[in-house]
This record gives sequence, C-alpha cells and structure tokens, in this order.
Amino acid sequence: MNSQLHIADSTALVEALLSAQGLAMMRFGLVYELLEKGQLICPLPIYMKSQYDFYLVAPPQHFKYQKVMAFKRWIEKEVKAIDSSWQAYLLRNPDFKEMKV
Repeated sequence: MNSQLHIADSTALVEALLSAQGLAMMRFGLVYELLEKGQLICPLPIYMKSQYDFYLVAPPQHFKYQKVMAFKRWIEKEVKAIDSSWQAYLLRNPDFKEMKV
C-alpha cells in the first residue's frame, strides 16, 4: 500500500525532512542554513526561480520611525545573507540548472 503525506506548513515540512520522511521542494531561504550545516542535501541538480517578489510597504512617514528603519535594515541584512549563501551554493554545485516552468 502506498502512502502519501501532504504538509502545508513549512516548519512542519522542514521537521519532516530532518526526520528523513521524504523529499520536498523548498524555498532556499528557509533551508540554506541546514544545507550549509549538512543537515539537508539537495538530491537533484535543479532549481526554479520564484515568480514572486517581496516588498516592504507602509505609509511614507512610517519609514522615519526607528523601529521601522531597524526592521528594514534587518530584512536587507537577511536577504543579503541568503543571496550570498545562494551564490556560494551555486559555485559549489556548478552542475545545477534552472528549471523553467
């Protein structure tokens, strides 16, 4: 009998992967630290670029608030870290190919 498990929550999905419960397509930003530590691997040399972008949106005057500026700096730092990790990952895995959908 075949069984299938469908998980919609990314945290639960990562936990299932760490417990060796199967394969999943994951956003690199959610698992890059686990890949760097060797806790997860990418078994197929393919990736797909997301068709979505993210935007930080608020009324213009809110971007003068210290807490909003601090959040913006933190987000920019995180995005830069993920991008740096992705570039390094591609250098270590030159056979990776983008899969177009």
